[in-house]
Amino acid sequence: MTELSNTTAPQTTIQEKLAVPFSEIGIGVALLLAVAYQALVNAANEADRRHRRGELLQAYRRRRHWKKSDVVRLNTLPLNATASRRLARLEGTGRPVVRPHRELVDKINDGCLALAKSFDPATPAPDRLAAIKQLPWWPHIVEALYRGEYGLAKGGGLSDPSGRAERLVARKLGVSPSATHKICGVIRARRKARPQEEDFPPMTLSKFQTWLDHGKDADFWVEDA
Repeated sequence: MTELSNTTAPQTTIQEKLAVPFSEIGIGVALLLAVAYQALVNAANEADRRHRRGELLQAYRRRRHWKKSDVVRLNTLPLNATASRRLARLEGTGRPVVRPHRELVDKINDGCLALAKSFDPATPAPDRLAAIKQLPWWPHIVEALYRGEYGLAKGGGLSDPSGRAERLVARKLGVSPSATHKICGVIRARRKARPQEEDFPPMTLSKFQTWLDHGKDADFWVEDA
């Protein structure tokens, strides 16, 4: 009887000791999950706040061009008192200059869809180009195409290689040469301010067409032989 009591007592003690760490781990994991969840909520709220602030800032920059047709769109934004009073005095007709309000989650979904279409081999070339224009890297792609065509023109000894490259890229992308020039200037200024960021490698229009035609199956950033 004595041996039995000596045998069972330590077993109970061990179980009690083991229960404490597992209980503490459970509480720790719950706290960790709660902290992580709150961090995600805070990050999402901050992203949404910046998104709305960005939309509002864009609207304010066009305030001198607001028309009556902008009222519905402007009312979806948190305008200040001065801007709200301005709405009552709006005149002029024509197409609105303020972009429609979009929820951040909708913009994220659109971005994911555009990314998928950009590389899906089943996407037709015109639809792929439209999707590529929605990517956040679109300005970098434009500038990379410019450098690719500039290199070809310069290497071929053609006159005005810069202007030629801008015109060719603009025609391919369906934009104006001045828009191409402006986009390239913005990217160059950004690169100068942040030289640590990697550049997109130059891309020729022939390689870009391969991307448009074949999507992810295209080896479009391989240098021409």
